Amino acid sequence: MQGFKTQKTQKRMPNLLRIALQMLTVRAVNIIILASDDGKTLLAYDDPLLKKCVDPLDSLARSTVKLAKSAIKDSK
Repeated sequence: MQGFKTQKTQKRMPNLLRIALQMLTVRAVNIIILASDDGKTLLAYDDPLLKKCVDPLDSLARSTVKLAKSAIKDSK
Protein backbone atom coordinates (compact mmCIF):
# COMPACT_ATOMS: atom_id res chain seq x y z
CA MET A 1 0.00 0.00 0.00
CA GLN A 2 2.89 2.35 -0.67
CA GLY A 3 0.94 4.23 -3.32
CA PHE A 4 -1.53 5.72 -0.86
CA LYS A 5 -0.53 9.15 0.38
CA THR A 6 -2.32 9.57 3.70
CA GLN A 7 -3.12 7.41 6.67
CA LYS A 8 -6.72 8.54 6.36
CA THR A 9 -6.91 6.96 2.91
CA GLN A 10 -5.30 3.76 4.19
CA LYS A 11 -7.90 3.51 6.95
CA ARG A 12 -10.76 3.95 4.46
CA MET A 13 -9.58 1.31 2.01
CA PRO A 14 -10.93 -1.75 3.88
CA ASN A 15 -14.34 -0.11 4.17
CA LEU A 16 -14.39 0.82 0.48
CA LEU A 17 -13.33 -2.68 -0.52
CA ARG A 18 -15.99 -4.20 1.72
CA ILE A 19 -18.69 -1.98 0.17
CA ALA A 20 -17.57 -2.88 -3.36
CA LEU A 21 -17.54 -6.62 -2.58
CA GLN A 22 -20.97 -6.43 -0.95
CA MET A 23 -22.37 -4.63 -3.99
CA LEU A 24 -21.03 -7.37 -6.25
CA THR A 25 -22.47 -10.16 -4.11
CA VAL A 26 -25.87 -8.45 -3.98
CA ARG A 27 -25.85 -8.47 -7.77
CA ALA A 28 -25.51 -12.26 -7.72
CA VAL A 29 -21.79 -12.52 -8.39
CA ASN A 30 -20.55 -15.92 -7.23
CA ILE A 31 -16.79 -15.44 -7.50
CA ILE A 32 -14.70 -12.28 -7.33
CA ILE A 33 -11.20 -12.36 -8.81
CA LEU A 34 -8.80 -10.08 -6.98
CA ALA A 35 -6.15 -8.56 -9.19
CA SER A 36 -3.79 -7.87 -6.32
CA ASP A 37 -2.69 -9.47 -3.07
CA ASP A 38 -3.30 -6.12 -1.38
CA GLY A 39 -7.03 -6.76 -1.52
CA LYS A 40 -6.67 -9.87 0.61
CA THR A 41 -4.65 -8.05 3.25
CA LEU A 42 -7.20 -5.25 3.59
CA LEU A 43 -9.85 -7.56 5.01
CA ALA A 44 -9.63 -9.83 8.03
CA TYR A 45 -8.60 -13.41 7.21
CA ASP A 46 -11.92 -14.77 8.56
CA ASP A 47 -14.09 -12.24 6.70
CA PRO A 48 -16.98 -14.05 4.95
CA LEU A 49 -16.64 -11.78 1.91
CA LEU A 50 -13.07 -12.95 1.44
CA LYS A 51 -14.34 -16.51 0.94
CA LYS A 52 -15.94 -15.39 -2.33
CA CYS A 53 -12.67 -13.93 -3.59
CA VAL A 54 -10.16 -15.82 -5.72
CA ASP A 55 -6.50 -15.01 -6.12
CA PRO A 56 -5.70 -15.48 -9.83
CA LEU A 57 -2.15 -16.75 -9.18
CA ASP A 58 -3.46 -19.32 -6.71
CA SER A 59 -6.06 -20.42 -9.23
CA LEU A 60 -3.41 -20.69 -11.95
CA ALA A 61 -1.17 -22.79 -9.71
CA ARG A 62 -4.02 -25.16 -8.85
CA SER A 63 -4.95 -25.55 -12.52
CA THR A 64 -1.33 -26.27 -13.44
CA VAL A 65 -1.05 -28.96 -10.77
CA LYS A 66 -4.35 -30.50 -11.89
CA LEU A 67 -3.19 -30.51 -15.52
CA ALA A 68 0.15 -32.09 -14.61
CA LYS A 69 -1.56 -34.81 -12.56
CA SER A 70 -3.95 -35.63 -15.39
CA ALA A 71 -1.06 -35.75 -17.88
CA ILE A 72 0.82 -38.19 -15.65
CA LYS A 73 -2.31 -40.28 -15.18
CA ASP A 74 -2.99 -40.37 -18.94
CA SER A 75 0.59 -41.41 -19.75
CA LYS A 76 0.38 -44.54 -17.58
